[in-house]
Amino acid sequence: MLCRMETCDHQSSFFLEALDLLDCDERCRRFLAARAPKLKWALMTLERLSEECKTMTDRNDVEFELPRLRPFLKDLSMNLPLEINCISLLTKAKYAFFRKRLLTVLKDSMFRDYASFLKCQLDKCTSVKEVESWLRKFLKVCQIIPRPLQISGEDVQQYEFMAELLEFCYNVDIQDSLLVTSMIKITVDWYIMDSTDTRHVRQPFYKEGFLRYILQHSINARFDLISYCSKHPRTLWVYSRNFSLLNAIAFGNVDRTLIILQHGLEIFTARDIEKSGHGFPNLPQIIPERHLLILQTMCSMNCVNLFFLNISESTNIRLCSVTQAQKRCFELLWRAIPDPYVKFKEIAASIFEEYYFFIQHSVMNNMRYEKNRKYLCMYELCFKDMATGRKEPRTLKHLCRCRVRKSLKQAWNLPSGLSQLGLPKILEDYVNLEYD
Repeated sequence: MLCRMETCDHQSSFFLEALDLLDCDERCRRFLAARAPKLKWALMTLERLSEECKTMTDRNDVEFELPRLRPFLKDLSMNLPLEINCISLLTKAKYAFFRKRLLTVLKDSMFRDYASFLKCQLDKCTSVKEVESWLRKFLKVCQIIPRPLQISGEDVQQYEFMAELLEFCYNVDIQDSLLVTSMIKITVDWYIMDSTDTRHVRQPFYKEGFLRYILQHSINARFDLISYCSKHPRTLWVYSRNFSLLNAIAFGNVDRTLIILQHGLEIFTARDIEKSGHGFPNLPQIIPERHLLILQTMCSMNCVNLFFLNISESTNIRLCSVTQAQKRCFELLWRAIPDPYVKFKEIAASIFEEYYFFIQHSVMNNMRYEKNRKYLCMYELCFKDMATGRKEPRTLKHLCRCRVRKSLKQAWNLPSGLSQLGLPKILEDYVNLEYD
């Protein structure tokens, strides 16, 4: 260790540089004990941080070593002003900041080390129970070492590890729903402030059955996955968008739309309602929720089509067509809705009512009015059977289907509970939205 004292105008002031926290020799320790006992205690506290963390993990029955923490502390250097008789407030402030920063670095290092350690252990596992045991230990580590929700671009490997760990759970068929949902929460929580950093984040390619796997475990654990993901719109886990019904319809993914509907996920979330609203928090929403659902769905499909056609909305304001897959998805949506089809005239009246309401409150929002009219025309053009004609109630058979599904959903038993009703196969498929 290099310990250097410099003379200055005040003989009572010394300077300590490049202090090695782990290999302090006896001469420096005696100097600290004699000249600055409080600082000596502080430095000794920093030395023992890694041991404290190790003790915590051992106490919680987590097998873990810290091979990288000691070299990190050993190479650490400080530059602190010392006074003979007392420690200055500046020194105390620097120490407090340094200790907080060191704790953060220690936690990051511990998590990275444990991720590498866990990968090796999972590769050696020979049974599902053994895998579950290691994953439970990993969750304990996450509780002991709480991670900041916002991570930097340098720490995305930790997120990538979690996303791959979910894929591993699916591959080995982990059946502990609480374990799976706990790992989902950790994965969804992480985000990056700068969206440009997300372009370099490696996202796993999940297999076809992964969506059903996640949804079923969420239902088994009574975990509201849709609401949780809606509260984390900036999550790094891009796959969370697959739980959105509007996203599935917009991209014309028939299979994903049917899976989401069969599992009873929320059709129009609070975040969807907020996005489709007028955006004035002090004014009430005039357009009914079901009308907003239709307009927002038309908007989403239109945006996706413009993107794939590489056409800007300003140059093709009248492009209002949908693909056959999108049309099929929108029709599937109404299998899960007991309400009658919403007609063109109803939505037109609510759009004009909102426009007139804005005028009364001195709010000019002509762009919203024009866009809503555009998407309404798109609805009439692409879904003429639904948008026009007489408004009639849905069939009694359909209403019974919706009622049965609602009861099962409230009991967190959809769609697995359908097989327990003892229905004929053809009727069970009907209740499960397989056909109309």
